[in-house]
Amino acid sequence: MVSLLDAKIHPAHVPTLLGLAKDDFAQGSRYDGERADLPIAQGAVSALRKHAPLLPESAEALYAVAIDTADPDLRNSIFELLANTGGASLQGRLFELAIEPGSLRVRRAAASALLHTSGAIAWEVTARITPELLATRIPSVATHLVLMLAAEGELAAVERAAEQLATNPKRRVLLLLLIWVVQDRDARMAERLAHMLPPEHPAVVWAFGAETQVADEGMLSDLGEPGICSEVLIYMKRAEQLDL
Repeated sequence: MVSLLDAKIHPAHVPTLLGLAKDDFAQGSRYDGERADLPIAQGAVSALRKHAPLLPESAEALYAVAIDTADPDLRNSIFELLANTGGASLQGRLFELAIEPGSLRVRRAAASALLHTSGAIAWEVTARITPELLATRIPSVATHLVLMLAAEGELAAVERAAEQLATNPKRRVLLLLLIWVVQDRDARMAERLAHMLPPEHPAVVWAFGAETQVADEGMLSDLGEPGICSEVLIYMKRAEQLDL
């Protein structure tokens, strides 16, 4: 049925697709607490992309599915759809989901959806990224927030965040991500941010795109706590693999 509804686009199909997005048929067996693979629900969400932007009540129904599902791929797909087509209102909901207490998986997925939107993040959302949030939220959310701020936040806000992070021994490693992204927006600012870190630090060399030693946790150990350094290292490794 999903295939048929996907092939023949019509607004009247949306309620049926929303119902199928709640389908709990799982691919293979699983135990309680394990991740699920729900192919019918995934297919329904894929078909709903062709009907975006969805009406508020339809978007709300999908949001509820994403919160409750045990299928991370389904959750990611829904959050991505909402972040890209739901406007400032739904981006704001995802932002709140990312920064408030709750399931770590859900929080990470919400932050990731915002970071990877195909268009711009609403200014109302990036304006809410404060130095306090960067200093206190879980590492996997904090790295997403700092990248969003660096890419789309007001430059004055970027510099204010950098100044506070530079005095935070637990989180100053986030300055690397600020430099890495903001240098394409304002090279002089990137240089100023670099001066907030130890001179000639090998990780700063990486942030500016120059060849350096292979990144590892030892390179970052003087810039923050292990958890946040591990999250920053993910981006450093990714850049090496892509030869950025």
